[in-house]
Amino acid sequence: MAFRDYFLPSKKGIEQKKGIIQKGIGLITSKKRMLEESAKGIVNTGKISIWDKRIGEEHPVDFERLNQVYHAVPIIHGGINKIVDFTVGPGFRVKTNDKRSELVLDSFMKELDFDTLLRTITRDMLVYGNAYIEVVSSNGNITSLLSRNPSSMHVKRDESGSIQGFTQVPNQISKPIEFSNDEILHFKMTSTGDSAYGVSIIQPIMQVIQRKLRLEKDIETLTSRKANAPYDITVGDENNFPSDPDLDVVKKHFESLENDTEWVHGPHVKVDALGFKDKVMDLAPYLDYFENQIIYGLEVPIVLLGRGNVPEGLAVAQKEAFDRKIVSIQLSIENVLEQQLFERILESQGLRNVEVEFEWKEPDPKETQEQITQLGELVKTGSFGAFSPAFMQEVEQR
Repeated sequence: MAFRDYFLPSKKGIEQKKGIIQKGIGLITSKKRMLEESAKGIVNTGKISIWDKRIGEEHPVDFERLNQVYHAVPIIHGGINKIVDFTVGPGFRVKTNDKRSELVLDSFMKELDFDTLLRTITRDMLVYGNAYIEVVSSNGNITSLLSRNPSSMHVKRDESGSIQGFTQVPNQISKPIEFSNDEILHFKMTSTGDSAYGVSIIQPIMQVIQRKLRLEKDIETLTSRKANAPYDITVGDENNFPSDPDLDVVKKHFESLENDTEWVHGPHVKVDALGFKDKVMDLAPYLDYFENQIIYGLEVPIVLLGRGNVPEGLAVAQKEAFDRKIVSIQLSIENVLEQQLFERILESQGLRNVEVEFEWKEPDPKETQEQITQLGELVKTGSFGAFSPAFMQEVEQR
């Protein structure tokens, strides 16, 4: 069911106040100047073909490859899901200076399953660096919000960097689909310079991930080749030299050797398995190095990824840094919602000049206690042993 117009403006109506742009007021000069004056700088749109110019700017990296890594590498998949859970999991709410407006927005979010939508937005921002939501309207009312695959979306800008619209290219066969600025909500992770796209959390550690995957493939090859240890068979001794027929008989028996073969031989036959201890390079330190680099790039506390042996002070510092990261992601999302979505929803109901604030709830006490328990069990494996009373008291107060 589409979101219905239950709420009508009062008979008096609400007069929209004109801002400095509508009034044409100069900010510094004594004379009036139009603030819409064109910017002089231009943005770097990269080396793109005529076709790319028609659909928008090139993606800085292969977005499909980023998605494959998210689905194929466990530590990446788990780390991103942890960030999504901590960002959206506690919940959210809207606050306005008008109760009627607050009720409108609450009804809208409930009807469109905003929790699932926010999780999709957060996950796409982390994986691709960008998230795109199509705003579907009917008779001036927003009826649905649909997530679009960032791999198929392109941003169109002019030379000054102003966004002219968006284009979706679902595949090489379908005709490109044009979207206006009002039809797409674009969420970005931290972007660099004047780039039209955000930076994926996977992108800076892509080379490390590829090296880790190559190393794991080498380990798999080494294991498959050396899984069956070869046998060293000694027949006879210095006083009893075997003849060629004796050796041929032993060799023939070993040609039909199976896993359940029973060993029966005389005192002059000795069977040894050739081991590989101290003969093959220990690759575990290299795997640990690559995994640590990935964890640094994800900026997720190591204890949340199921790895212990972390000193108490380091665990606290990691959690505080992680909390700040979560807040920065939440700010990126709420700014777009407040400035580009909620205002339009209220205006469609005749509600204008309403101050809207999107707030993220704090984790509930039960969830906090579960985190404390998890941290406690993991840090107990570290060199500092169990939590100190002072540390436990500090965590419980949070």
